[in-house]
Amino acid sequence: MNNYLLTLLAVTTTGLIQTTQALNVEVDINRGLNNNVFLESDDILRNAGDSSEQQSDDIQTQFGVMAAHEFLDQENSDASIMLDYFQESFEENDLETRIFSFSLPYSYYVGDYRFRSTYARTSYELSSEEVLLYNTGRFDLTKRLGDNRIGARFSLTNKTPKDERYEGYKGTSTGVKLYLQLRRIDHSIQLDADLFNNDYSDEFISTQGYYFQASFSQRYSGHDWRLAARYKNTQYNEDPLYDEIRNDQQYSLNYSHNFHIHDQADLYISSEYTNNISNIADEDDDFNYNQWINSVGVRLGF
Repeated sequence: MNNYLLTLLAVTTTGLIQTTQALNVEVDINRGLNNNVFLESDDILRNAGDSSEQQSDDIQTQFGVMAAHEFLDQENSDASIMLDYFQESFEENDLETRIFSFSLPYSYYVGDYRFRSTYARTSYELSSEEVLLYNTGRFDLTKRLGDNRIGARFSLTNKTPKDERYEGYKGTSTGVKLYLQLRRIDHSIQLDADLFNNDYSDEFISTQGYYFQASFSQRYSGHDWRLAARYKNTQYNEDPLYDEIRNDQQYSLNYSHNFHIHDQADLYISSEYTNNISNIADEDDDFNYNQWINSVGVRLGF
């Protein structure tokens, strides 16, 4: 990973004198009802606090800021610096999540092909305590087919626990993604297929699996709406606590609608439902659950 980062920095600093692009900033604020705050599959929240004091049904508030600066813009290449901040809090639960992310994508274009390498560093905080640090390297290859796009992504993430509750998550995550985007003037369709492998120091929470996702986006007279569906299959390592190897099948459906109220402002609503079906459902551990989040928010761009 260190060699990858040094190579990337060397490449992206080669044309710094051509810095011409302004800073782009996006602010997102939303508030909604979450009927299952502490998901069994959530790496961050599953170990948080005293379970006897948790309120599954709660009002959540989310605040996000994204800043991007394209410091390299040449005929066959471009590079940017991106900073992301995300904060989530709840009314009844004494819980606050903060995510800080820095990423450095570099793209190179050859004919109808785009090659992109990205380094990202992400820090997760839970109730003002840093719990996990991620260092990620990604490589994307995209081919343009007229207005359409087809591509693949390879990613490797090194996870470092910063809190003893998360020592079991020390390790790496790898992923391979294939995607197809069909673009038209007023709508687009995207299809994704992903393979993932989470190799942690705690072998009983290590997982392998795949998921498929399809989304349809439509734009019409100041409105943008998007409908997405996803199926995810997760296989866990064999655990002596159970008579069979745990396998989860998860179905998700998301709908969002944006209203353009100003050149730099959107009002939006969002609804997402997730249903997890597991073969482990005994008295002590039942991994069958659902989550429904309905929210309204505003997005500002500068």
